This record gives sequence, structure tokens and C-alpha cells, in this order.
Amino acid sequence: MGATVAVVAERGYETTRVADILEAAGVSRSAYYQYFSNKEECFLATLDALLELATPIVTDAYCTATGAWDERLRAAFDAIVELIVAQPAAARVWLIDGYSAGPAAIARVEAVGDRLERFAARAVAESPERAGMPAGLVRALLGGVRQVIHSRVRHGLEGELPELAPDLLAWALSYGRPLQALRRPRKVPALPPATRDENDQRARILAAVTTAVAEKGYGDLTITEIAKRASVSLTTFYALFEKGKSQVFLAALDDGERRLNETVVPFYDRAPDWPQAIKESMHAVFAFLAGNPADATLGGKEVYAGGSAALTRQEATRESFRALLYPGFKEHPHTLDVAGEAIGSAIASLVFQRLRETGAERLYEDVSVAVYLALAPFLGAEEATAIANESWRPEG
Repeated sequence: MGATVAVVAERGYETTRVADILEAAGVSRSAYYQYFSNKEECFLATLDALLELATPIVTDAYCTATGAWDERLRAAFDAIVELIVAQPAAARVWLIDGYSAGPAAIARVEAVGDRLERFAARAVAESPERAGMPAGLVRALLGGVRQVIHSRVRHGLEGELPELAPDLLAWALSYGRPLQALRRPRKVPALPPATRDENDQRARILAAVTTAVAEKGYGDLTITEIAKRASVSLTTFYALFEKGKSQVFLAALDDGERRLNETVVPFYDRAPDWPQAIKESMHAVFAFLAGNPADATLGGKEVYAGGSAALTRQEATRESFRALLYPGFKEHPHTLDVAGEAIGSAIASLVFQRLRETGAERLYEDVSVAVYLALAPFLGAEEATAIANESWRPEG
């Protein structure tokens, strides 16, 4: 298991071979197969062992801390950060490679996220200003924290976390309970269509990738199936995407983002002020994703299984969203700097959790939470609640 952590952290799960683990562990193949029937089984056991080691440390930090609920929560959070800094390889295996190893590994990682959500919800329930916060909001805030940490670990910058942690936790705890229940609109507004040219072979291939990944997952994607769905020959496929699966997956991500931006940017640009621009763009984003479930699944969920280059694309997308928040920082300079990164991460987490639980078709129900997440650190709970609960139609 120790060799699995070391090798997967260095090479990534997909390119790690059992032979690499054997060499690092100094054991024979026959000894390995006495315990594990394949690489996945070994990796899952390793994840379980990491969790078994980490859980009592974090739990003890929370239970033994003195003071109010926020002090106990801060103690648990500090314990997590200390573990990550002390064991960066293990953190990388858990936070990053866990999403590349298939559904069983993802289920383990997300089960821990669910447990942390319940853990945090019990803590914040002791705060009068936060008791009764919507579960989706609490989950998104935790997801935002996780994604910021995920980014540092992925780039080998976990050493930044001790200095960043106080502001990151302060951002999460800056959210009060919405002053009214946030709306959950059910009917998805019709948007101007963002279509591909079905006569273009490249466009057909990208559409086939998007649909296939949404149905089967990135791990089961094959070039043969893509070519068949797109009605092109393998020769034609490789003439357009000579590097194969990873290249075409990235191209499909880029194509989905292009069509999303073409839909969303006009709503942002024509809004009368910045808060309304955020509301308009969030509604357009969530309506687009709900109306294009395959694109939503590709960019909001399967991107985590697509390797380092796909995660780099996702970080660039979040950075683009961060640019939309710049006017808010200018108008409200007291806002924590980390909010720009954390808000985009929280909204991405909100999308991921919805996709994981119910699928893309119900994504639009979460749009008010997304608007509240984006505006509350700048405007406060009262104004953010009011804007989040405003109705919306694409005509403006």
C-alpha cells in the first residue's frame, strides 16, 4: 500500500502498472496476488487504509478542542491541513487520483465528503446566524474549500495551505443563513440554441465524445465507439486527433465551453449592474447545463477522470469565472481575496454534486444557491437573498 501511494502520486493512477508497484514495494508478483487480484483492488484498499489513519486524527482534533463551535471546526480543519502538508503523496492519491480510478474509488472519496458535510452541518447548526442553512449550500461551501485544496495539492503547492487556511475557512464561515428560503425553479427556460454543424466531421466526433462519455464515463470511452457514433472512419478520426482519446476529450471540453460562453456572455454584458450581471449569467449557465445534459456531465463530472490536462482546463474555466467577479471586488474591497477562487470552486462543486445524485436535468433547481454563493460575500445575506430569489426569463 505504501508503494501504491508513492507510485500513483508520481505517475498517476492510469499509467501506474502492477509491475511499478512491485518494484517500489520490493515484493514478488506472487506475493502481491496473495492480497490483491488487480491494481484497482489494491488501490481501493489503499484508499481505505488512508481513511482509517486520518479519521481519528481529525475527529480527535474536533472533539478535544475547547471553545465554541467555530473553534472546534477550525481545529478539525487545521488537522486536515497538517495531514496534507505532512503527507502530500497520500493527499494527492486521495484528492486527485481517486477520481481517475473508476466509480468505486470515486464513491469512497465522495462518501468522505458526505461525512464531512454532515460533520460541518452539525457544527454550524450551533450558530444562530447559520442554523438551518440549506444542505446544498453547506455542501457547496465545503466543496469550494476542497477544490481550493485540491488545486494546491495538484500543483505541488500544499506548502501554501497553512497560510491560506485561515482566510479560506473565514470565507466559508462568512456565509450566513439566507434570510428567506432560496427558490428552486423547476422549469428550465429555453435559451438560444448553441448547435454544431452536423455536416462537419470534427463537430460530429466531438458530439459523439460528449454523448458517449455522458453515457458510459471517460474510463470506458474507446476510439472505435467514437468513430462509429460519429459515422467516420478510424483513418478520419486519427487525421483529426492523432493523439487519440485524451486529445479528443480535451477538444470536446473546449467545444462545450465555447458553446456555453456564446450563450452566457451576452446575458452578462447587457445587465444593468454587476449584481444583476452575476444573476443573469448564473441563470444562463444553469439553464444551458440543464438543457444540455451531456455537456454538463462531460464538463462538470467526467472532467475529474480525464487526467492532468483536463483538470488544467477546468481550472482555466474557474479562472474565467473569477474574472466576472472583479467588479465586485472593486465595489466591495473588504471581500477576502480567496473568495474569487473559492466561489467558482463552490459553484463547480454544486454542479458536481447535483450530477452525481440526480443528473443534469435538475441542475436548474440549484441556480438560486449559485447566485447566493456568488453574491453574499460582497453584498451580505439580505441583498444576496433578494437577488437570488428574483425570477428570470431569457428575454430579460
